[in-house]
Amino acid sequence: MLRSQQSQGPAEIHLQQAGLHFRPGDEVVSFVARNLEPYRGFHRFMRALPLLHQLFRVCACHVYLTDPFVLSWSLLEAMACGAVVIGSATPPVQDVILDGVNGHLVDFFDAEALARRIAAVLADPVSQQPLRAEARRHVVERFDLQTVCLPQQLALVDWLLG
Repeated sequence: MLRSQQSQGPAEIHLQQAGLHFRPGDEVVSFVARNLEPYRGFHRFMRALPLLHQLFRVCACHVYLTDPFVLSWSLLEAMACGAVVIGSATPPVQDVILDGVNGHLVDFFDAEALARRIAAVLADPVSQQPLRAEARRHVVERFDLQTVCLPQQLALVDWLLG
């Protein structure tokens, strides 16, 4: 269970079940930008993330929320690494995540539902193993560069060239 200290004292986050305590100075990375636009450096931050793909392999869950828009590579990378993904029940996330099969979906606007789902995943990580395996299998089967995406792109180019 996640518990945040809301007091006037030093900020702390406690992950009780894992026995982890985070305080100022701990190795926690955050990034905030209102619209994740280039002039705030978002694209530079995203380019640094491939150096951390191991992060997806050790995280208890990866939260992916988006308005209906294009699907980000980060969702597919997290799934390919076998992360438990909690995503927003919005297109195009629903095109990739099947709720309870290869990830979890929550209403984009329901912060309580998101918090409950995160807490449930953290409380019982063993039950998430089948979702982790299915997430990886699903992404490899549908989005692998060498066996799926590149051959389809080359076939499209061949077709366009006639």
